[in-house]
Amino acid sequence: MKEQMIKSFCIGIFSVMLFMTGCGQDAGLSSVDMSSEPISSEPISVEEEKPVRPGDATDKENETAETIDAPVISGYEHCPGEDADGIRINWNPVKKADGYEYRFTFISNVPEANDEEEITVTGETSAEYYFQDYYKLKFEVRACRNSSQKKNYSEWTSVILNSNDIEKIIGVANQNEDVNSENEEDVMERLKSWARSYYERQGVSPQYYDCEANGDGTYTIHVYDIIENEEEGHTGTTNWLYVDANGKGTDLLGEDIDIHP
Repeated sequence: MKEQMIKSFCIGIFSVMLFMTGCGQDAGLSSVDMSSEPISSEPISVEEEKPVRPGDATDKENETAETIDAPVISGYEHCPGEDADGIRINWNPVKKADGYEYRFTFISNVPEANDEEEITVTGETSAEYYFQDYYKLKFEVRACRNSSQKKNYSEWTSVILNSNDIEKIIGVANQNEDVNSENEEDVMERLKSWARSYYERQGVSPQYYDCEANGDGTYTIHVYDIIENEEEGHTGTTNWLYVDANGKGTDLLGEDIDIHP
């Protein structure tokens, strides 16, 4: 009986201790400061890093990429061929360019017949096209530069030549070729005739036209009258002309002149 009482006493004390321990934990929880703001329930956005594909330029490369100027057309030339006439289109060199790409498109009056050539790569600054029908021609050219990642291009420069433009380029060239085939005497006679016609169109009719070759492809034309009085005569100069075989040049005052009819 005594042992039973001692066992019950121990169980009672143990229960009291458990109860007191539980109360202490509740007291501790009640002392926590719950006035702080609750943690946001909004999801956190994480920016995914995009993979770099083969051939893609990096941000650093994009920042340091150099722009390339587009070519500027500088002129046109007649380019005779064995079976057809042609023209040569020239453009100015572009700084930092490694080469150029160009293409011609023959534009017909029948849209279905338009003919676009494939792009041609060149290191030159000119391109030639041969044709027999002078209807309309479109030319495009751009500069290119090779980099470690890819080839960079400028904007396309394009020009359209209609039949009148083409005939003018070829016609002027043929005229120059005819002039070159003349001998010196023929050229001087022709220039004197042009000078006479030029002044007649101006309402002036000088009596004399002398022409001399200067040895450098240019000619001097003296336009004058002989003025006579009772005692003596003297020369009355209308003008001195300094022209090439095509009649273009300057006059005595340095003004531009073109005596070609």
